[in-house]
Amino acid sequence: VWVGDRPGLAGDKFHDLYKDTREEHGALPPFLWSWAAFDHMRTRHNEQIDDYPHRAPTRGVPYAGIEDLSPEAARLAESIPR
Repeated sequence: VWVGDRPGLAGDKFHDLYKDTREEHGALPPFLWSWAAFDHMRTRHNEQIDDYPHRAPTRGVPYAGIEDLSPEAARLAESIPR
């Protein structure tokens, strides 16, 4: 199956920017065998983002509001500067 605008290239084009600064001659990536696994990982990652969207970083006391916090975790939370 030919994919992309140039036959023989899988998915996105790859360019050696040191030798092909104008990005005219796309090249076949050396690790083509791992391409499908990477595409599957990226798809799963994007699906997880749809289910669990990114949120802003939170601020506050770590482990606050946990009733059955282990003693080790409580000591850790107390040792963090505020």
